[in-house]
Amino acid sequence: MASVPSTTRNILASLFHSSSLFASSSASSSAAVVRSATLSAPLAPSPSIWETLQGLWGLLPPIVLAVPKQRTSHSKKRLRSVNKQLDRKTNIVTCPACGLPKLSHSICRVCLSSITRSLKNEQRVKALLEGEEEAPVLDRVEAPLEVEAVKKE
Repeated sequence: MASVPSTTRNILASLFHSSSLFASSSASSSAAVVRSATLSAPLAPSPSIWETLQGLWGLLPPIVLAVPKQRTSHSKKRLRSVNKQLDRKTNIVTCPACGLPKLSHSICRVCLSSITRSLKNEQRVKALLEGEEEAPVLDRVEAPLEVEAVKKE
């Protein structure tokens, strides 16, 4: 606290009416007496500060009390959401295997389900031929490259 600027020291001293808290250790006793005499009187803010504070206080109630008077109606919410439409897809192509529409660079849903069904059936047949009671069932296709390889065979 010894390196506190004099203006801050004056303000703090006027608040606490004691300059002994803010006196530096290297100051002489006569300087401390002069400082305590000058700081004992409270500092009065200038009138210009009060005017600016009153101007700021005039702005606070509209900011603090800025709430809607009524709930937003359903129709106004719907009108506002008109601008939030979904983007149109331009990368829709037809599946070469079944002819249904699909997104490019992805597998068709119908073809994928038929491939997984056939893989599960093959697993069950292998399990029955090997004599196992239960075989682990393939829940999903691991990689699209394997799906295309199985589809071509």
